[in-house]
Amino acid sequence: MGIDAYLKTISGETTQVVGDPRSELMAFLRSASLSATVCLRFIDPFGNTTFNRPQCQVLLVELTDLRKHAAGPIAEHLDRLCRITDLAARKGGYEIRFEGD
Repeated sequence: MGIDAYLKTISGETTQVVGDPRSELMAFLRSASLSATVCLRFIDPFGNTTFNRPQCQVLLVELTDLRKHAAGPIAEHLDRLCRITDLAARKGGYEIRFEGD
């Protein structure tokens, strides 16, 4: 199991899921240099991490930058993460929750 991402309403309803059944995101984050990031470095691979709307705006920039260095299945995974993070960044009432193993 990897790090699954959920687009949730503030009331807790899950509207979209980006699963990570092969732990691709976890492996990619471990191999990337995240020390200069504001949000990505705090994703807990073994716990839960939630980002609110203003944080999602920063997270989207970081995911987009990370995506530039990805190829294959992880690039597609990051594209899906960017889509749900963009929704949370633009619309009030949503958050992104990462759930690790």
